[in-house]
Parts: sequence; structure tokens; C-alpha cells
Amino acid sequence: MGRRPALVFWLAVSRVATAYSSDEPPQHPSPGKVSSRRDHPQQVLEPLPSSVAERASSTSGDDGKRQGVCDPHKTSTLVFVKLHQVGSGTAMALLEELLKTAGDHPGQNPLLDRLLDGSDGHHLKGGASRTIIINHQDSAKALEGWIKHGNSIPHDVCAMTILRDPSERFLSTFFKGNYDIPKDADVGTAIQKRHDVPAFDKYLSPKNPKHADHSWSSAFKHKDAISQYLAESLLPKIAGKREKLGRGTQYEEYQGKFQSVTVAKALLPQFKVVGLTEDEDGALRHMCTALHVPDDDCDTAIAAAKANPLLSHHFPAHPSVSFFDADLQAKLASTLDGEWQIYNHTKSMLGMA
Repeated sequence: MGRRPALVFWLAVSRVATAYSSDEPPQHPSPGKVSSRRDHPQQVLEPLPSSVAERASSTSGDDGKRQGVCDPHKTSTLVFVKLHQVGSGTAMALLEELLKTAGDHPGQNPLLDRLLDGSDGHHLKGGASRTIIINHQDSAKALEGWIKHGNSIPHDVCAMTILRDPSERFLSTFFKGNYDIPKDADVGTAIQKRHDVPAFDKYLSPKNPKHADHSWSSAFKHKDAISQYLAESLLPKIAGKREKLGRGTQYEEYQGKFQSVTVAKALLPQFKVVGLTEDEDGALRHMCTALHVPDDDCDTAIAAAKANPLLSHHFPAHPSVSFFDADLQAKLASTLDGEWQIYNHTKSMLGMA
């Protein structure tokens, strides 16, 4: 059996609706198509290695849902709900490593074998897969489908996601949207100038807004201007827009994707893995557990994921929440109250409250 091509991990998916059908028979290769492992004798699912079983036991909640494992007999689709500005790059790189290893060594992990076979090799960049759904757009569609189906994730879907401190996620979104991307930053075809909020210019340069300095290196010099702009202009607009839309704005990713705090609280316990950016290593190991990957293989994959050159930070450091005074921090928390409810619910669910 030949080696599968290395994965390029921006997986595009066109047939998301198939994630909701647990009775659909496997799609067999058509005449003339390159054969896959599905053409070979069915593999027998062996019991979990003891190390995996022990980790699964230690990370599962009493209801069997929290931080559980993907059912090796029923799972037909892997969905990583990729949220914006949560720092999930290492998690994505880990999934790439695990799938690549499974592709290079068929037979060692029947669950990953099945997911790869279901993708029929169309899991490369620009392709389509009905079994591996990981990019922003299509994982969002999958999430919308679960919401429409009564806030319920199908039993044959293994769902994962990662959340981040809401105030830090807010600032990350703000700075990347309002400051110029450095010309030497490794951002591919990204637009170098992204800010489009003239109102902010008036705070940065009251006397001459058109010449406001949006260079990334100047962000730490703008503490007072940023604080004033957020408190007087942006945060009130966010609250007003949320009320008008009836859902979260671009600055409120969790309410935007899950549509409400209530829905998020109903769905998140059904995810097999809900990690926190602030506990990255714990989240990565839970992902290995969920996918039945032994400890040694998990350690190797995590090391490779963290060494992935594509994860080198594209932007210089920007001011964090602690950079600003307590008054602005309180205003941020108040405006992002729904985001914090979801985040704190997740921490409580993980026993980290």
C-alpha cells in the first residue's frame, strides 16, 4: 500500500449535510478510481490500549459526554469547530500529524483509517470530504445543522473545539483588524492594511485623523487612545449591534457561532473535546484520547505539531488585557458577558472553575 500524500490542513468540505446521516452506507470507489484501504479486508477493532483507556476514564465526566472518546464503531465524521482568534493552530497541526501518520501506517488506528477512507483522498486543500470537517466555513455549517436539529450532535459525529479567554480573544480581533500587518510578516496573500474604522483614527490622531499611525509597533504607545475608543465608541456599538442582530457580533464569536448562551451550554457538553487555549497541552492530549491514540504516539505527534513552521506567529505581540487598567477590563467583561458565561460554563464543565 502506498503512502498517502501529506495533508495540507485547510480542509474544505462541500457535503456537510451527510454528517447528519448515520445510516448512509460507505461510498465505494467507482470503476477506474484508485483503490483505497476500503478495498481490503475489514479491519477488526481491537480494545483500546491501556494508556488510552486510562486517560479516557480520567477525562470523562459522570455523564459520559465531557471529554469523552469517539466511538470506534459508530463514528463516521470528525468535526473540529474552528473558531476565530482562539489560537487553535497547534490543535489543527496535531490533527494533521495524526491523520498523516494513520495514512502512512494503515491498520494501526481503525477509527482514523475509516475517516481517511471516507474522504477518498479528497481531504487536500481545495478538495471535499464528508468524513473530515475542520475548516472555519464548513465546521460552522455543521454547527448550524446541529442547532437546527434541536441542539443535538448526531451520535456518529466526533465533535471537538477550543475556546479562549473572551477578553483576550476580543483584543486579538481588534488589533488584527485595526493595525497594519507588518510587511515582513508571513501571512501569504493577506491584505497588509486591514483597518477600516475611521472613528478609531480620530482617537489616534485628533488633529489629523488621516495620518493616524496604524503601525503594529505603535500599539503599545496607544494605551490611552485605545482605552478611550473602546470605552466610548466600540464597546457601546457592539452592545447595540448585538441587540439589533439578536446574536453575537464578530467580536462575540461564541454567541455568534452558537447563536446564544443557552444553545452553547446545551451543545458544548456533547463535544468529545472542548479545550481551552490557556491549557493547550491538556486540550491536545484530550484530542489524542478521543481519537484512540496511545501516549507515545501522542507525544510524538504533539512535538511535531509544535515544531510545525506554519505555526510561527505571524504578528508581533500586541497588548494583552493586563496592559489596560481595571476600569477598561471591567467594561470589556461587561460587554462580553455572554461570551464569559459560555467560557466560564466550559471551565466549570472541565472542572477548572
